[in-house]
Amino acid sequence: MKIERISDNQIRCILTAGDLIKRHLSIKSIAQGDQAAQALVREMMEQSSEEFGFEPNEFPLLVELSPAGGGGIALTVTRVNSMDEIPVAAQADHLMRALQAIVNMAKENDRKERVPAPVAAFSFDARRALVLPPELKEDPRGVHTALYWQPKYNVYYLAVTSTLKYQAVFSHVCHLLSEYGRSIPVTEGSPAYFAEHYVTLFAKNALKHIAAGEVEPPKG
Repeated sequence: MKIERISDNQIRCILTAGDLIKRHLSIKSIAQGDQAAQALVREMMEQSSEEFGFEPNEFPLLVELSPAGGGGIALTVTRVNSMDEIPVAAQADHLMRALQAIVNMAKENDRKERVPAPVAAFSFDARRALVLPPELKEDPRGVHTALYWQPKYNVYYLAVTSTLKYQAVFSHVCHLLSEYGRSIPVTEGSPAYFAEHYVTLFAKNALKHIAAGEVEPPKG
């Protein structure tokens, strides 16, 4: 299974004939919304969230299925602002309605079963050179970092986020960082607060920029 990001509001999941056989999937099983189809949608949503930050949240979704060549299929998911943006023909199509129902079910289950995603933050005195563990040359797979500057107190905030799938990697990164920065209390919404109220120095892969020596103590 390959997932590609088409735009901020659209992703495409491509499954080869081999993928379909391996997952016991067919157009009929997808239309019926059986367990294999539901498992596919959950995996697709989790992977698109991890790799691209594509979150359906409360947005309506237009789900389309098309041939991908060689007996494969492509599922295209488009996030829209309202149901009015979904063509009437698509709303009436049986297969599309079945796909939509599966996606909605996955979203609902995610809301019911959701465990807060791992998040941490570390503060550093911005008057000094920002030094991190030599083992951290870039963001490890499944872990995402961003660096912010708080001008009033001249402090850097390094936000670290992940998913439950990469909890072990996340914990290891935080353990290393705790030897260099001061861990501060945060909530799941803290990175968004930092981005809104402080100066964003690096919105992603901050570890790579820091390791390359691209951070200089801000003036002011």
